[in-house]
Amino acid sequence: MKFSGTSLLTRALLALIIIILPILITFVFSYNKNKEHLKKSILDDLTVMAEAYEGQVYQYLEMAKRRAQDFSTDGHIRAEMKRYASGDKGASKRLGDYMAREKLVLDEGIGRTSVVSLDGRVIASTEPGYAGADVSKEPFFMAGTRAPFITEHDFGGTPGIIIAVPVVERGDGGRPTGVLVNFVRLSGLTGLLKGEFNRDLGAITWSK
Repeated sequence: MKFSGTSLLTRALLALIIIILPILITFVFSYNKNKEHLKKSILDDLTVMAEAYEGQVYQYLEMAKRRAQDFSTDGHIRAEMKRYASGDKGASKRLGDYMAREKLVLDEGIGRTSVVSLDGRVIASTEPGYAGADVSKEPFFMAGTRAPFITEHDFGGTPGIIIAVPVVERGDGGRPTGVLVNFVRLSGLTGLLKGEFNRDLGAITWSK
């Protein structure tokens, strides 16, 4: 029996297609399925990482807020503010020196601490040139007279955070007498997100 060359070639091609086609279909199906699975897995991992970083940011801000609230309950700060309100202008320098000596050293992330009277005038500050400034129109002051307030702020080209909390006179029905304001650098938050904070604490996973 004789077969033409064309007939053999056609049959060979058909056989090849029959063999390869199921493999190709299986490959495409598996590829698309694995691609979606991998995509979902990566997105899930990124979501977990994003939530972890978000949690760190909120924790950092909460710690910064509590630090400011702790400062605002300092009896010496309250006393000097009351002396200043009574006409003792020397209380401004004494209070600024006290906060620089006793408060700034507690947290290197704080660039400046100030206390503001209810009329929006800076009574004292760890940055002497800032004392006497009028911040009555600033959102952080207006909000800080009522409750703890956190907002971003630009310090001459350097990004930072402002934490403003009410200073409440003890034994006076909880009446606010002023606002304590911490100007926080972002370097601390950056170090936390980059893992430098964990490294400094001796985390064993840092090198990995």
